[in-house]
Order: sequence, then C-alpha cells, then structure tokens
Amino acid sequence: MNITTKKLPKSELELTIELTVDEMKPFLEKAAVRLSTEKPLEGFRPGKAPLDVVTKKYGEAVMMEAAAEEAVRGTYGKAVTQEKILSIGSPSIDVKKMAHGNPFIYTATVTLLPEVTLCDLTTIKIDKKEIKLPEDDVERAIKDLRNMRASEVITDAAADKTHKVVIDMDMKLDNVPLEGGQAKGHHVHMSEEHYIPGFTDMLLGLKKGDSKTFTLTFPKEHYQKNVAGKLVEFVVNVKEVYDRKLPEYNDEFAKALGQKSVTDLDKLIRENLLHELQHKEDQRQEIAAIEQIVRTSKFGDIPDLMANEEIGRMIFELRDGVSQRGLEWKDYLEKAGKSENQLKLDFAPQAIDRIKAALTIRAIAAENSIDVTDAEVADEVARELTVHADDAVVQEQIRSDEYADRVRSVLRNRKTIAFIKEKVIR
Repeated sequence: MNITTKKLPKSELELTIELTVDEMKPFLEKAAVRLSTEKPLEGFRPGKAPLDVVTKKYGEAVMMEAAAEEAVRGTYGKAVTQEKILSIGSPSIDVKKMAHGNPFIYTATVTLLPEVTLCDLTTIKIDKKEIKLPEDDVERAIKDLRNMRASEVITDAAADKTHKVVIDMDMKLDNVPLEGGQAKGHHVHMSEEHYIPGFTDMLLGLKKGDSKTFTLTFPKEHYQKNVAGKLVEFVVNVKEVYDRKLPEYNDEFAKALGQKSVTDLDKLIRENLLHELQHKEDQRQEIAAIEQIVRTSKFGDIPDLMANEEIGRMIFELRDGVSQRGLEWKDYLEKAGKSENQLKLDFAPQAIDRIKAALTIRAIAAENSIDVTDAEVADEVARELTVHADDAVVQEQIRSDEYADRVRSVLRNRKTIAFIKEKVIR
C-alpha cells in the first residue's frame, strides 16, 4: 500500500492511497463472498462460489465497485495509523482509479486535530485560597432547615414578613397581557427575596380575598429580554395567607433529622458547608489553571468541524436545561429575543475556549504518558452496573464498547487535571 499526503487549508489533509493488483485481490475475494451470499449462484453453497465464477456472473465493473467498498473499509484505518494522523469526524472518500487489472487509487480527505504547543507548566502558578466558613452561611442553612419543617396554618391576619401568601397573578406590559405572565396559586414566602425587587413589599397588609394592582420594574439582567429593565403592571388576588411557625432549633429538631443532638447536627451542617466551599475552591483552581495554560500555549487553526460540533453540544445542553425548567424551546428563543442561528454565533467564542481546554488536557496527557488501565475502566464500569442494577436498558448501554471508551476518556481527564493541579497550584 502506497500512501502520499497533501496538506490542505483549514486543518485538512488529503491522503492518496494506492493498492496494487495483488493487494486488491483479497478485497475482490471478500466482495465475491458477500455477493454470492446475498444471491447464491446455482451449483454453489451461499458464499462458496469462486472469484472467477462470481466475476463472470456480475461483471468486472460490479466486482470492482463491491471490492472498492471492502478496500476502503480495510485500508483507511491502517493508513491513518501508519501515518500517525490524529483526525476527527468521518473522512471524505473519492475513488480516483478503479479498473480491473489496474491499481486501485482513492483519496481520503480528513480534518486534523489542531496542533498544540504547550507552555512550560513550571511558569504557571495558581494560588490556593484559605477556606473560611462564614457564620452567616451556617445561620442561613439552619434557617433553611427550619423553614423546610415549618408548620403552616391558614390565618385571617394581614400579610407580614412572617407569612406565606398564595396568590393568582396577571402581568401586563403597556396594557398588553404578557405571554406566560399568568400564575395561579403562586406561593410567595414573605421573608425571602423575590426575583422582582419590591414584590413582597407590595403584598404587605393584604388579606385573603384582597386584590391589588401595582407596577414594578423588572431587573435589567432578567433572562426575559422583553421585560428586562421595563415597568410591568401586576394584578394580584390573594387566595390564602398562611401563618408559618418555625420549629425550635434543639435536640428534638436534630433527632427528627436523624442526628443525636443539636451539637451533632451543627457539626454536620458545618462539615457539609465546608465540603461545598472546598469543592467550589477546587473548581476555581482547575478553571484558573486551564485558562492560564490555554492563554500561554499556542494552537493551530481550529477546524470548522470542531467548532460546529462544540456549538451543537452547547445548544443541546441549553435546550435540555430549558426543557427541564418546563419551557418550550421556541418560547425560550422568543423571550430571549434571538434565533437559534444568533445563539450559535453568540456561543462561538465560548466554543473555541472549550475546544482549546480539551485540546490542552489531551496534549498534557500525551506529553506525560498519562493513561488509564483496563482494570481501572473495568472497576468504574462495575460500579456503574451496581448503581443501575435495576435498569436493564441502562445496564446494556454500560456494557457497550462505546461506554467503556467514554469511561476511559473521563478517567484520563481526571488523572490529567490532578496532574496539572499538582504542578501549578502552590
């Protein structure tokens, strides 16, 4: 097999692969087996007719066409491995010469992974931040726990900051009802900040059966661009007012949450909050380290294919998030005031940053021979099988080769990030 390569613009490479007549013979024989299996020839068992008999039956042109498929499938991967080509996506195949008794020649145009010239990791320094747990966070967590177990009783009293108010609400902009601006049975905890500043203040003093019309300005950063920073009219009808009584923070309360005493509960709350703060600090360190390495490394041109695939993933992630919030995609786009194509353009810079971060991790893993053993992959797969022991469909997916490949990639990334942090965090 003779292979020549030619660099093309936009990180593409053209491989020209030539097979001699002798090298094509095994692929012609495979084609003969396939054709004579699909349509057995008289006098022969399926797939057992000789090459010359099958050729006589179907003709040289049909045989060469069938053999071409076998040849491309059987040689492209070997050519890429032989030339040590790191490509992405599927190749574009173009048969250049296909005639019986002559060499078979085809080209494969592939998109290459961009080259990465890593910076010197010893020049990167990320400072650790001391973890301190603010007492306000502890008090807020305790308050949240007490709120979750508050008793509620309907009252005829006027709403104050200790109550919960249930309302029906209609919103209007320029006297026109807002799409999605109607809410039935909306719960408002008067002690908590509402997403519209000043909203709870407007409900103070209202009782069951009361109605009130007022206007408030939406926050400028509100995700619904059509109302962000604008004055909106609210028509509110109070359905119920609830008197909320918070339980005492004592040993009895702690036992209801599975702890022996309030001292044990307090200790658990602090441990959980510290763990959360440490997790956030770990994430900050990782992001800062990757950003600095990316900023001081050099990258080849990012292929359009990579950029478009990453933007596609970002759109999918956004759509999934929108769906989980119970919104329709078209409604989200309308409220955001953008088309999907405009979103794709907005995502482009972030997509390039994400690609560079992934390329950086890959390059560091390769340069430092960071890899994952089959045993490590098997252990992770076994753990996932245990977690999903009651779901036969998921278990089948977990047992697939594709899933094992994803696990290997995830574990390699984890190892590489741990390696980076060990090198750059002081």
